[in-house]
Amino acid sequence: MKVSPSHSVNAGVRSVIIPGGTEDSGMTFVGTPPVITYVDPDCAVKGEPEIGLYVHSLVLPQVEIVNIRDASHLVDLMNANIPRRRELILSPSQQYEDQSLNSTHKGALYKHVLPATSDLGLKLTGFPPVVASLDDSSPLKHRLLPEQTVEALLIPGEQRMDLQSGGFTAARVTKMLKDTSDIKGRQLVVKDAVLVPKEKGSNAAFVREDCAIM
Repeated sequence: MKVSPSHSVNAGVRSVIIPGGTEDSGMTFVGTPPVITYVDPDCAVKGEPEIGLYVHSLVLPQVEIVNIRDASHLVDLMNANIPRRRELILSPSQQYEDQSLNSTHKGALYKHVLPATSDLGLKLTGFPPVVASLDDSSPLKHRLLPEQTVEALLIPGEQRMDLQSGGFTAARVTKMLKDTSDIKGRQLVVKDAVLVPKEKGSNAAFVREDCAIM
């Protein structure tokens, strides 16, 4: 992934690549957002990781996970994808702006790359759109999960579709997916469902962090 920050908040952004099959990145992460606290001098990563750099996103072959807020979540994601090439986007600042999005969401966002096909096997419902179901033959099976909320639809050459753009309904997103089925590089951005426990007397919510990352 080419990193070309054009905003001062993203000054000093760099990336490091962990080759597929590398079990130990040689880096230790702590905190929110994750920060590098140790780098093995003999680590196998490509790039220049440094102690004190913050991790803002993890790029996998078919999905980029941005706004990672917890070091343990980052480590879980990296360990679940050891066979794959993993790229970390780093900077010396706790703040980072993904300029393709206009989101105020405080948790992780998953930017799934969509194949250029009209047969996604994906059913959306509601406003804002929520993943209702996936066909067994869907190319997004094991990547999207039911009840995840669609945060945005990004299509090369088109205006971003999100809550700020207006009319962000399941029907409109579904139609746009169909109308742009021949375009490569589309991204469906989702966030995990927020589930409210049913225990009597509890009003605390928890965020489901079991987003498929295959």
